[in-house]
Amino acid sequence: DKDVLGEADKFMLQVQGIADANHRLRCLTFQKRFPVAQREICSLVGVVDAACDDVKKSDRLRSMFGVILKLGNKLNAGGDQVQAFTLDSLLKLKDAKAFDQKTTIMQYLVRLIQRHDPTILDFKDDLQHVLKASRTPSSMITTELDQLRSGLADAH
Repeated sequence: DKDVLGEADKFMLQVQGIADANHRLRCLTFQKRFPVAQREICSLVGVVDAACDDVKKSDRLRSMFGVILKLGNKLNAGGDQVQAFTLDSLLKLKDAKAFDQKTTIMQYLVRLIQRHDPTILDFKDDLQHVLKASRTPSSMITTELDQLRSGLADAH
């Protein structure tokens, strides 16, 4: 007897009579969740994009990299032949010893910059979004996008 059923049970009974009800409910659920997921993804990508802009626009960071490149060229061969370095090599600056075997290359680099243009050392002030972006795993963005793709494919 339908009269003794609760509201939720009556609703489910009516839904059972709809063709492709399960698919339609998934579509409605996806439609409801899409704007929130889209905003989340756009927010995450926006942070990373802002950090990339910070890096690209920082004259002080560019100058710092220029000094590192010149120093590396002088230490390696005494010339200006190398035009780039890997980010991995930056990590080695703190461990590699300079001429006196006491000072690290990083310490020497800082002293060199302090002597010629100490404002370069304030490059981190140009990178306001980098810390927040570094805390945003790319896997999180990929997972969110994959879930959207899956939901869209399911709704299609």
